[in-house]
Amino acid sequence: MSLWGRGLGVIALLILLLISCEEDTSVLGFIKGNKFQVRYVEIDVPTSVMLADSLFAYNTPDVPESKRILVGNYLDDQFGPMRALAFTQFRPYNTAPSIPVDAVFDSLYITLTFDHYTYGSLTPSINFFNIHELTDTLYTSNLYYTNSTSSYDPSPLGSGFYAIDPLLFKENQDSSRIDTLRIGLSRTYGAKLFKYAKDSSEVISNFQLFSEVFRGFAILPETTDDRIVGITPENNLSSKWSRVSMYYTFDDGTGQIRRSRIDFTIYLVDNVTGALGYTNFTVDRSTSILAPMTVPYEEFLPPMIFAMSSREVPL
Repeated sequence: MSLWGRGLGVIALLILLLISCEEDTSVLGFIKGNKFQVRYVEIDVPTSVMLADSLFAYNTPDVPESKRILVGNYLDDQFGPMRALAFTQFRPYNTAPSIPVDAVFDSLYITLTFDHYTYGSLTPSINFFNIHELTDTLYTSNLYYTNSTSSYDPSPLGSGFYAIDPLLFKENQDSSRIDTLRIGLSRTYGAKLFKYAKDSSEVISNFQLFSEVFRGFAILPETTDDRIVGITPENNLSSKWSRVSMYYTFDDGTGQIRRSRIDFTIYLVDNVTGALGYTNFTVDRSTSILAPMTVPYEEFLPPMIFAMSSREVPL
């Protein structure tokens, strides 16, 4: 082909390209007007509010939403003051620990992993967590609700606090960030637990006996707290680290002092494995617009309508 012919071919190709790239605005949208006819009708729907029964509140693995215990205080403008207390057993992972004869008790801690759920003030502040020994035994054969309660020793085994930024917690809900609080517990209580473990007592190998001697813990907030926070009782050794840890020291035979630990779970894997926990709620509606609502399942017509959309904070 001649150079002249090739030039004409290139020019023709460029013309076609320009024509094909030209925007035809006539095909944008609906050519013959809106094909949809939108109409609406306003319908009045009669509504009322009723006081329902208490909610199921213990951390069964059958209900994913219940893998949470809640602790805190909050004065809600609409519903009045509310308080959440957590109760939990703990149970040895290893029911036959091998502890050296010369081992000496060192310390006992409870680690709580936050699941980044909060209800209450959005202003960063400190939440307090007081650990008390349960004096009531929890049983997996029992059902525990938001109005259930268990007795505990008024003197705390240990206390801790955590600076919480609710907005940062919200950002961390879908991230890999881990927020944990580690609280040291009573040495007397820890030494008692260590003695049973070191002596290979049946109390350690038989959870029914263990739960009668070491009933578990109540986790209480301070009255100055201004939010309720969620704690996951799970321990998967990666992102959830809630557990009780007992440390001890021993001579390794070379004159070196080593430190080791025994872990205990606070999570109920199933009805025969793990440890039971639940949350108790109290809400004082006496100063709220819901104060006249005192009889369950009786129609009540407040100036506002409220809907519970989850199992977190029952109102």
